[in-house]
Amino acid sequence: MDLRYSGMARIRDIAVSFGIAVVAGSLLFPFAKDRFDDPGFAHLLAVWVGLSAPPALVAGLWRWGRRGRLDEEGATLTLSSRGPFLRLAWADVEEIYRVGAQGFELRGAGERLLFSDDYAGVRAAWDLLWRLR
Repeated sequence: MDLRYSGMARIRDIAVSFGIAVVAGSLLFPFAKDRFDDPGFAHLLAVWVGLSAPPALVAGLWRWGRRGRLDEEGATLTLSSRGPFLRLAWADVEEIYRVGAQGFELRGAGERLLFSDDYAGVRAAWDLLWRLR
């Protein structure tokens, strides 16, 4: 069974990252404004937003490739489209935790695989988890 990071979670991650950067910049600019030749608060805020947007987009797009897989051998979590991935065999699973309404976390062999509610198909994976385990 394949699990994919849902589209709404991706958009939320980008919006939250961008919002945090803008709020942090808004709080810091009144202090930094006095140190410049008074180019104006709006100009400084526009520069801050312009510089914050690319890292926020990259942070959100990094999660774009997150995928999980449950099969007969174990669970795999791919953190981005190009890697890295974490693998945990069923024999190595020591603990299973419920996370959120439908998510779960697998722990064992020094690894932690978290499949939160943000993954599409996590409810069906929860049922499959108990059959495979």
